Amino acid sequence: MRDSRGANAWRLARAVLEGRHWRVALVTGLSLVNGFAQGAAILLLVPMLRAAGVPVSAGTVGRIDHVVSAAFQMFGLTATFPAVLIAFVAIAWLQASIERWEIVEGARIEQEVERELRTGLYAAMMAELDW
Repeated sequence: MRDSRGANAWRLARAVLEGRHWRVALVTGLSLVNGFAQGAAILLLVPMLRAAGVPVSAGTVGRIDHVVSAAFQMFGLTATFPAVLIAFVAIAWLQASIERWEIVEGARIEQEVERELRTGLYAAMMAELDW
């Protein structure tokens, strides 16, 4: 029983990848970029908390604040509240756009595979009928 499940899983994976390798890779890449964008947005919260008066100079949070400030300095900026807020909004917009693209492309792949499997099943059923 276990072998047939594994074989079915491999057949489904082949059906998903068949003729759409680059699109599956695109969705996977978008998912990774989306995760990095979410992480960057979370890191930007630390300097915004500092600007709001929350003490963030100690421990891990202090190191995060230092890294984010150094990243801003690489671009010739200081990590002031307006600069961090603009960066946060830009990253949030980028993340939302990537996530939308990922969801739409994933749904397209899913619907194509489903249509192909249904068409194959219907053709197999019709071939077995004795009219």
